[in-house]
Amino acid sequence: MSQIGSFWRGVIVVVLTIACLAVYYPLAFIVQHGFDPTSWHDALLLPQEWFENLQHKVILPCIGVYVDMARGEHRAFADGGIAAMAILAVGVVGGGSFFVLSAPQPGLRDPRTVLGSARFASAAERAAMARGLELGLDPITSKPVRVQVEGNLLSIAPPRTGKTSGLIIPNLAMPPDLGVWDGPAVVIDPKGEIYRAVANRRRRLGRTVRCLDPFNIVGGGDRWNPLATQPADDLLYLQHLARLLLPGSASASESSQFFRNRAAVLFLGAVLAALRSDQRTPLAAAGYLKDLPALAAALGNANDLATRAVRAFVASEAKSKEDVISTAEQAFDWLLDERMQRLTGQPTFALDELLGGDTDLFIVVPSEATDLIAGFLRWLLADLFTVARRRPDPQRRRILCFIDEAAQLGRFEAIVRAAGELPGHGISLWTFWQSRQQIIDTYGEAGAHTMTDTAEIVTVSDLPAVSVEERERFSRMLGRYTARLPSTSQTNGVEDRGSTSQALQGVSLEDETGQDILAADALVVFANGRRYTRHPVRLCKTRAFDDPRFAGLLTGIAPVGKS
Repeated sequence: MSQIGSFWRGVIVVVLTIACLAVYYPLAFIVQHGFDPTSWHDALLLPQEWFENLQHKVILPCIGVYVDMARGEHRAFADGGIAAMAILAVGVVGGGSFFVLSAPQPGLRDPRTVLGSARFASAAERAAMARGLELGLDPITSKPVRVQVEGNLLSIAPPRTGKTSGLIIPNLAMPPDLGVWDGPAVVIDPKGEIYRAVANRRRRLGRTVRCLDPFNIVGGGDRWNPLATQPADDLLYLQHLARLLLPGSASASESSQFFRNRAAVLFLGAVLAALRSDQRTPLAAAGYLKDLPALAAALGNANDLATRAVRAFVASEAKSKEDVISTAEQAFDWLLDERMQRLTGQPTFALDELLGGDTDLFIVVPSEATDLIAGFLRWLLADLFTVARRRPDPQRRRILCFIDEAAQLGRFEAIVRAAGELPGHGISLWTFWQSRQQIIDTYGEAGAHTMTDTAEIVTVSDLPAVSVEERERFSRMLGRYTARLPSTSQTNGVEDRGSTSQALQGVSLEDETGQDILAADALVVFANGRRYTRHPVRLCKTRAFDDPRFAGLLTGIAPVGKS
């Protein structure tokens, strides 16, 4: 069905306005003086004279009538014509504007939503996000937008785009705002800038700040020994730990899985030997892998299945023996550096201290060393997860674990399992990635889907201009809405300008070149939980070092290599 567009509606309004002016004065005159011509005063411009002027195209006297009425000086009206002109203005301006603006506009939303109803979160929906972890600033009010979570969070953005200064540091600094998150934190800090920025602030708030800093980047002096309190009879956990620490991939072959399983038994034997000989350090366990006779001797006369399996392997002449040993040793590769040996010696704290709610833990590891000591980091996180599972307490403060540059941990199955299970034990993970492809490379397509689909909050920003696939995928994530778009019919190949119609079409909320996809100062939040709107939330980034709310709270860090 053809519809009249705004332009032609404007033309119609102009024509009708001229017609109205042509008859309005005579009508107003009759309303003022009545229908009996004998009662009209001859000194006034009578209706018949008005129409004679129009007939002979004498326009200026007619225009002068309306000018006098607008000034309130026309003698034909008691008030000079002001009331009549006011009625005329309201009718012409109001009615004409309504008629023009009510025209269906191409590209505008259609309320039928048959082809989609995507939209960004409204101001009211953003205002409801006022307590918890800060994700950014409201683009209208500049107020912090916060969320309370019971699940995990995941952020995707390229390097140097503000993930650390806009998401991690603002939450750890705890500005004196209402509704700010103030819980315990575990932070994997690849550069040490997070610790430098917020450690003093958190100590001033009365918190105990622990720092594992094996390479002395920020001067942290704490040590943690995973075997210091490990029960020697908890074989199931040690088997679980072995599978977490040994190398794996998203697509392991059958042969590599064989070596991994056999190496897990050998790892179990080495740890048992260290515990039973009262040499409770990872270094002692690693030493037993290089001395199998000593390993067998340290296991003693125990006759449990694990010990018998290790003895059988030690006594075997299998051709693959060296390969299995080599695989098992990879669980301790991080101990080759003496600084890591010292870090896991006499401990200064235990992980269960974090459950008290007033202790934070920072692990400062340079980016170039993260993949080399990933086994240690996986061990620490696995122990933290286990401590939380084994000591459930509904009153315990939720621990938030910030894992910056999560890909450098390598494939860590506990992260994938934690995505759906760990939040129920009082720990939420916030992992940070440079791209979605990075998650796929680490955990495979299925693992990437698990992590993104089960995250309660996902933030995306600064998609690279060269990655067309990523930008198109993000556009699909935002969704589509139903819009009216113009279509022009043609007859015999010639465009007929008089038959433009409106057709319903599904339109992307934002295409791959949109401002939220490429903008450097914005991010989009997807909330998967029931607490907040399921519509994407468009926010401005928080910039902690430029935000007056954080003045005096942070220790500033100069950018490296600033040009």
